[in-house]
Amino acid sequence: MISFMSLLPLGMRKNTARGSSDRPPSHDDELHIAGTALTPESTITPEASQNGSIVGNNADDRDLTPISGSQTSARDMVILGSGNALEWFGWVVFVSTAPFFSEQIFAHSSPLSAILATFAVFAVGFVARPLGAALLAHLADRRGRVIALALSIACVAAGSIGVALLPTYQSIGDLSGVLLLCLRLLQGLGEGGELPTAQTYVAEIAPRGRRGLWSSMIYLSGQIGVICGLALPASLSWFLGAEAMSEWGWRVPFAVGGIAGLAALAQRMTLQEPPSSASVVRSRDAHRTPWGLYRQRALQICGLVAGPAIVAYSWGAAAPAYATTILGVNPTAALWAAVGAYLLSVASLPAWATLSDRYGRKPNLLIGALGCAAAVAPMELLLRSSAWQLFVAMSVILVLQSATLAIAPALFAELFPTHIRVRGMALPYAITVALFGGTAPYVETWLTAHHHPHLFTAATIVALLVSAGTALTLPETVGTDLEAVT
Repeated sequence: MISFMSLLPLGMRKNTARGSSDRPPSHDDELHIAGTALTPESTITPEASQNGSIVGNNADDRDLTPISGSQTSARDMVILGSGNALEWFGWVVFVSTAPFFSEQIFAHSSPLSAILATFAVFAVGFVARPLGAALLAHLADRRGRVIALALSIACVAAGSIGVALLPTYQSIGDLSGVLLLCLRLLQGLGEGGELPTAQTYVAEIAPRGRRGLWSSMIYLSGQIGVICGLALPASLSWFLGAEAMSEWGWRVPFAVGGIAGLAALAQRMTLQEPPSSASVVRSRDAHRTPWGLYRQRALQICGLVAGPAIVAYSWGAAAPAYATTILGVNPTAALWAAVGAYLLSVASLPAWATLSDRYGRKPNLLIGALGCAAAVAPMELLLRSSAWQLFVAMSVILVLQSATLAIAPALFAELFPTHIRVRGMALPYAITVALFGGTAPYVETWLTAHHHPHLFTAATIVALLVSAGTALTLPETVGTDLEAVT
């Protein structure tokens, strides 16, 4: 199990008072976060919800109390974060080990054609994400968040174990590639429901005045999963050597992910429902609202996610494989360069989230989208055959991207009412990530191989500008009472 205890804010390391969901908060229900004691008297004014500014007699006059009766201990955050990290770990391991196993699974005459086939499987696996989002999000809104979280990690763990045991092309021929595709589809089902459900769970248990900071733990844990998904193959490659890594070493990260996923599944079954969603699950009337009433908000999520999805999968997950296959960077050095860049990204997430809790969500969205749009072309020019160039380019892009990622869970939760919150964000998010993120590694590699890398750069910039424009259409949601959203 991956431990995140040392990375949690101080307040998440101390259990808050636990009681029944109908017990009013008392003076004993004190939350410590970032070293400050916060009590139920802290409030947020109605004006703050409307115009996005937090006001009061001083900087601490905000509603910073956890929702009464919710399980907000460090243990619960570690359980949720570990499972979320394993989902990210799984798809990063797939692309970071692709240069090692692609020729073992597909019969092709060149490494480029083999890795293109592998990236095609990676992209097709995203087809299952919208289906998984629809099924698991419906389950989360109707039957509760916990069962959806358990099923999502079960799919991811089963897929990882299957890849670890996958026979090679020499053993079973083309069936090896078919089985790899099926396993990626299974993982895609779980991944489609994992992130929106986990985002919603954390947002619903977080104190209103610190929702951005608490929700940033989703992407913080995800980035840790990415780091582990890069560091483990890099370590194995250094220790085993390229030949052993290609023969059997690539299976080890998948096996680790699968076993850890089973452990995460067992622990997730001990989580309890947030009080707000538990009450909605018991109410039949709450589920009769037509989903179509929230079509505009769903389209806004599509616009917000399009640009960051391309950046996350091209400049994040697939960058080491791209640098290795296309630019000739040493595979081990490329993986370690990516690890360093992601460490900087992880460090920036709580800072970006804290700024959003104070100044609003929209500034973060604009900084993330416009900053990446301005940086993509220069970083593309910088990126050549050196690992340090890869490190610098990835660091700049990922730290800017973190401005958006840090507040996405809080923002999405603040756009939808409780009874449709997971479905409202899950399906548009999954479809957009599948279309723009899942295809990004393949499209970028193909265009570069055919001497048109500038076309991919231009498409990325356009998508980021669309995301920035979409952000301008949103209301400021910081400080929103989630139970009052309609």
